Amino acid sequence: MPPHRVYIEPFLGWAAIMQAKLPADRNIGIDLNADRINEARAALPSAELTIGDGIRFLQNFRWQGGELVYCDPPYLLETRTSRARYQFEISDHTRLLAALLALPCYVMLSGYHSSLYADTLREWRMVEYKAPTRAGWRTEVLWCNFPEPLELHDYRFLGDGYRERQNIKRKIQRWSKKLSGMPLLERHALMAALRTARLEQTAPHSPMVDGTK
Repeated sequence: MPPHRVYIEPFLGWAAIMQAKLPADRNIGIDLNADRINEARAALPSAELTIGDGIRFLQNFRWQGGELVYCDPPYLLETRTSRARYQFEISDHTRLLAALLALPCYVMLSGYHSSLYADTLREWRMVEYKAPTRAGWRTEVLWCNFPEPLELHDYRFLGDGYRERQNIKRKIQRWSKKLSGMPLLERHALMAALRTARLEQTAPHSPMVDGTK
C-alpha cells in the first residue's frame, strides 16, 4: 500500500487487513453485517465503523485527498469453489466496479480471475499471488489503479518471503544503529542527501497523492 492519510474498507468483514496494517490518520470501515461491525468496534475503538452499504458510502464520501480504498468484496459466485451464497449478485459487482473507476484516490481490489473484472479493469495494474482456501491453494488477484509505488505506508512486510523480510529488518536495524552513533551534523547531512535522492527518484513517476488522477 502506498502512503495514505485516510484508509477505507467498504467490505470490512472480520477487519483482518485493518488490524494487520499500520493505521492511517483516519480509518473507516463499512459492512452490512452488524455482528462483524460490532465485533470490530470492540477491537478498533479509534476506527470509524458503520453498518451499511459500502458502495453507497464510496459514492457519497467527500474526497479531500490522501485516501486509499481497499476492497475485498464477496467474490463472484462463478469463481468460487465454495457454494455458499452471499447477497452480492452480478449487478452488485457491476455497480462496485463502476463506483471504483470513478474514485479520485488510490484503489486496491481483491478477487479471483473473471472476464468481468479483467475487461473492466484492463488498464489497472494486476498482481497475482497464492492464497490458502478451504479447497486448497488458489491464485488470487489484486488490482490497483496506480503503478507500483516507490514508497510504502507500512514497511514491515517488505520482502519476498520470511527470509528476505528478516534480512531487510536486520539491515534497517544496522543502519539505525549507525545513524544513532553519528555526530548530529553528519547525521543531518546524510538525511538531507537521502531526501534529495528521494525527490529525484519520485518526481518523474509520482503516483496520485492529492486525490486527483
